[in-house]
Amino acid sequence: MQPTAIIDLTQDLDKIFDKVHRTRRNAIRQCSKINYQITFQEASMDVLEEFRLLYNRCIVRKGVQPIICLNAFKKLLPYMTIFKVAFDDTILEMLIFIHDKSTVRAHLLTHNEDVSVEKKICNFAGIFLYWEAIQYFKNLGYQTFDFGGIIPSHVSPAQGFTKFKLYFGGEIVPTYVYKATITPAARVLKKIIEINDRLCKKLYLLKD
Repeated sequence: MQPTAIIDLTQDLDKIFDKVHRTRRNAIRQCSKINYQITFQEASMDVLEEFRLLYNRCIVRKGVQPIICLNAFKKLLPYMTIFKVAFDDTILEMLIFIHDKSTVRAHLLTHNEDVSVEKKICNFAGIFLYWEAIQYFKNLGYQTFDFGGIIPSHVSPAQGFTKFKLYFGGEIVPTYVYKATITPAARVLKKIIEINDRLCKKLYLLKD
């Protein structure tokens, strides 16, 4: 079980804003005075490749495994929207959302560490991006905005990215993750199917 923070998008936007932490509300107001450029688009392999390059440049510095292949994302393309926030035409952050026309979930975020702009502008970019996304999906009639999970040990006191999410005033709810276990028999069957496929392809080529 992993808790997550959600916002009920059926509320009035003013009510959603009132629940945001006061320091975050002040930051959102300041964001409106910064010349950010926000774009959102349905996902494509080209946009995902752009995300992958930015993500890898950021994440490898933290010792985390980079994204090598985008195949795992292909089936999710119809359910993806990717947000970008830029300043002076330089991308600061990109965020992938997964949605089903009712619930939207923040899936994967990356930011650009190779920019030479004011620290405040970089720090506020994520706040601007999430707040714009909340408004965007509310206007489309979505009911639930899921921040994509929080770290249980950081719930109280909130720290780091968990604190960042909770400051938007969302409600903490439990979520459950299930993993399928492949039995030894299933592995053997999978191997037999793979061998059979290869044999069929060879026979097809010989026939031609």
